[in-house]
Amino acid sequence: MEPCFVIAAAISIFCHQMELCYDPAGYVGLESTLFIMLSFVAINKLVGSRNADKTLWDMAADVMLACLTMQFLLVTVWYVIFCSLQSIVEAVFNSGRRLLGATHIEQLKNMQPYVLTLSLLAVEMVVLFKSIQMDGLQKFFGVLDDLASESVLSILAERSARNERREQRAARPRGRSVSRGRPRTRSWARR
Repeated sequence: MEPCFVIAAAISIFCHQMELCYDPAGYVGLESTLFIMLSFVAINKLVGSRNADKTLWDMAADVMLACLTMQFLLVTVWYVIFCSLQSIVEAVFNSGRRLLGATHIEQLKNMQPYVLTLSLLAVEMVVLFKSIQMDGLQKFFGVLDDLASESVLSILAERSARNERREQRAARPRGRSVSRGRPRTRSWARR
């Protein structure tokens, strides 16, 4: 990732955890922090590599713009997802309370926050992996140096084909082998 995105992610997470920015949910947790990190990775992937000849002011402007974009995404996207999933989980648990009766109400009350957290994390992961359709982690994180080149792939294909032929030869039924050349005779020393 570009250094300006790493710095912006650190600043955004710090401001979010210290509640220095507006948070309509009034809830700072693992889900929103993970949303910040994954959003910066997605933004980095969407923006791609840019010109490395940036001045300090350009980088500072990029950091500020990325922080403001993240705050906007937290308020508009994450908060909407949080509220909608919270209402769905509450509706499911309320219907479960009516069905199960008074004996399991306390257990359901204790379980509800965990189900909300797991559902938020699951939605974030599904949206991330489905929307960006990654073929591999190297392509997702933008590391082009770790990708295999065409020559390396051809060498690997050649070795794989060689290993398959070797395994096919090893799997053939073994009969009596006929030795080539002169027949073997026992040469015993005569006494």
